[in-house]
Formats: sequence, structure tokens, C-alpha cells
Amino acid sequence: MTFVIESSLSQAGSSRIYQRGHWNKEKVLKCVYTELDQDWFDFIKISKKLTEVQIKHPQILKIDSNQKFMLIEDLGSTRFRDYIDCQPKVYAALNLWQKALAYPSKPAWLDREFDLAHLQWETQYALDGLKMLGFNVNESKIQPELLDLAQNVLLHKQVVCHRDCQSENIMVYNGDIFWIDYQGVRWGSVYYDWASLYWDPYTKISETSDPPFLELSFYEASCQRLMQALGAYIKLSETDGKVTYKKYIPIALNRLNIVLEKLNYPMTKNLVLDIVANYTNE
Repeated sequence: MTFVIESSLSQAGSSRIYQRGHWNKEKVLKCVYTELDQDWFDFIKISKKLTEVQIKHPQILKIDSNQKFMLIEDLGSTRFRDYIDCQPKVYAALNLWQKALAYPSKPAWLDREFDLAHLQWETQYALDGLKMLGFNVNESKIQPELLDLAQNVLLHKQVVCHRDCQSENIMVYNGDIFWIDYQGVRWGSVYYDWASLYWDPYTKISETSDPPFLELSFYEASCQRLMQALGAYIKLSETDGKVTYKKYIPIALNRLNIVLEKLNYPMTKNLVLDIVANYTNE
């Protein structure tokens, strides 16, 4: 059976190539990898785990490791960002994710985790990006605060996190919520995915609804996530040439500024305040 291509899809922030077409009389997506990296193997492994615990996700229909592609179920094109009225369903789906994948400690099948090194990488990602934009970042004063942030996030209750729980990675299909792009699943803060969803710069959820949690820990995870997102938008727009992501930089900065009002990190807050006041998209 041969895959028949109908159209190529936007890669968004991914290095993978996606094509829509038919295979074995079914509508499918062809996902082509540049290499058989950890994401390839984790996507396959985590797909099996999600099926096992009955979490909705696209089914893998064919794997060809020689040609470095897999065919997966086509769930259409409607994402959560296009259908924001389904927010209650998405919140329920995230609750179900955390209940179905509840473990007292990191399960043996899960390789990745938000350890101290990774949490520090996320915040450094943002600092490096801000320096790329030409801002003066005094790391010697800010790094101690970000180390404290990472150490606090490590103290949160730890769960299986999607890791990139934002509206582009949540599909709405036949009225149900499906998770996609979950190859980065890792062990981390119970608040991290909620923070990703609530402050998502692609949507206005944080402007139209109350936070899902009021605990300080939620704002710590929010600061952590927004700095990662900020770094990603800067890299995608400035280094990778994907200029459509540039418009999300000021949104992430403004939401990070709101979050920092809840936390005692004065040097980081002053940096972000200064950048918010001086940043332009030009």
C-alpha cells in the first residue's frame, strides 16, 4: 500500500515534515523525521502508554524506520486555539491526563524529567534570547533568583507532564479532545502543564478567565514555563527565520510580567519591566 500525498502542512515550530494524504483508504498524516532521535522513539513509546490508559491521541498506523517516517491518524485541522469555547473540555482532559498517568514516583517507562539542569536550561534559554535581541542582561544578579525558582519548582508535587501543553497541541475532533506532539513528555511539576495552558500566548485564556490555581507554586511553574516559551519564540523568529512567532514575544513578556508580580524575584522583575517598556517588534 502506497501513501498518496494531498498536501503539505506547516511545520510550525517543528523540524519534522508533515503531509496529509491517503493510505489503505484512510485519511492519514505522514510525519517525516530528519533522524531517528529520542523524540522518534519516545513518540512511539508514549503513544502505546496513552492507548493503554485510554487517553485520546492520534493512533500510529505504520512505522517505517528505514525511511524515517510514520503514518498517523488524521484528526483534521481544528485545534484548541481555533475553538476556545471548548476550554471546559480541555481542562477536563488535562485532569484526566493527570489522573490516568498518576504515579507515586517517576515510572520506569519515562526517561525524561524536569531536573535542575533542565529547569535552568529553560530560563537560560530566555536570557540568551533577550541578549540576542540586544537587551542588557545582568546574569550575575538574575541567576541566583532563577536558581531559587528552579529549586522551588522541584519541590512541587511531581507528575507526568505533557511538557508542551498549549493550544496548538490540543486537537478538537468529533467533539472530543485529543493530545498531539507529546514526545517530550517528562516528570515534573503538577502545575507546569496548567501554566502552559493558562498563559498560552496563542490564546486569551488568561485575559478572560481566572487562574486554575491561586497557590504560589502555580506562579512559580508559570514563570518557569513562560521563560521557556519566550526563549522559543525568540529563537524561532530570530534564528530559524520563522517570523510569524515574533508577535508572540511581547505577549509572553507581558504575561511573564504579570506572573512576576506574585513572586519575590526583584532583579528578574526589573529586567522584564524594562524590556516590556522598550521592546518593539521592529
